[in-house]
Amino acid sequence: MFGTAGKPPPVTGTNGFTYIFHVARFTLFQAGISALLSLILAVAVARAGWRRLTGPAGKLLITFSFLPVILPTTVAASGLIGVWGQSGIISGMSQSVGLPGLPPIYGIGAVLLAHVFFNAPLMMRVLMGALSGIPAAHWRQSAQWGLTEWQRFRLIEWPALRQVIPGLLALVFLLCFTSFALVLMLGGGPAVTTLEVSIYTALRFDFDLPRAAQLACLQLLICALVVIGLTAFSGPSWAAMPARLQRPLHQRGEQQWPSRLTDYLIIAMFVVIAVLPVVAVIVRGVGPHLAGVLAWPAFWRALTASLCV
Repeated sequence: MFGTAGKPPPVTGTNGFTYIFHVARFTLFQAGISALLSLILAVAVARAGWRRLTGPAGKLLITFSFLPVILPTTVAASGLIGVWGQSGIISGMSQSVGLPGLPPIYGIGAVLLAHVFFNAPLMMRVLMGALSGIPAAHWRQSAQWGLTEWQRFRLIEWPALRQVIPGLLALVFLLCFTSFALVLMLGGGPAVTTLEVSIYTALRFDFDLPRAAQLACLQLLICALVVIGLTAFSGPSWAAMPARLQRPLHQRGEQQWPSRLTDYLIIAMFVVIAVLPVVAVIVRGVGPHLAGVLAWPAFWRALTASLCV
């Protein structure tokens, strides 16, 4: 990833401090933006999916939204490239209607997209549980009073969501802050690097133990501050969230076509971002080469070792 021209400057002196400051600032920036984008999408799709998706459709969305959490990073990256790459699904659809294809999926945009792909489904599941914990009496009163959607969100939904958002946001921030493989694979060069990648570079390419120690201490300090904030502002345990999603009563304006169209567009956007890469991985995996992989002794050795671990 790092060539001779892209090697970081030495840690001593002004250049070393400038480099560490640059890496720490970029790591904080990408983790904060990733967590914020994941939260915005998760809140929107949790509210829309909870209102519109019932029965098998809702269960299917929740099932597929769980797969990115357990998907290996390298496999997920291949799925993202298969959807958003130059030869991916979106680029092919764009070219089929006469529009230019997508640019290469590398850089800060690819890192943010990958973090949203991994973390928005996790946040969505927790937020749907928080919405399900709202007492049914609140929804009955809302229906009787004819509250608008904004009033329902401000008075009923937001008090339930804000109890879990601080802890959830801090957790996702830490996951993005310590991200390594995604940044290494999709970052595209030294301009997009994080503390975790810089520690790896200092040890793997330079064997610069002082710089690696300084970067590790800085990362540990920032993570500790986030954990302290998590302890101070987090609400009730997520384990207390109801396992079964209860649906609210029909509210004012929810059945009108602008509201329904908005909700289904939000769900469709979530499917493209978080579900379509998983489907692309499954389609590519279940193919003519599957039999060859199953007949490969190294595959069964790796599977056995993984199960044992």
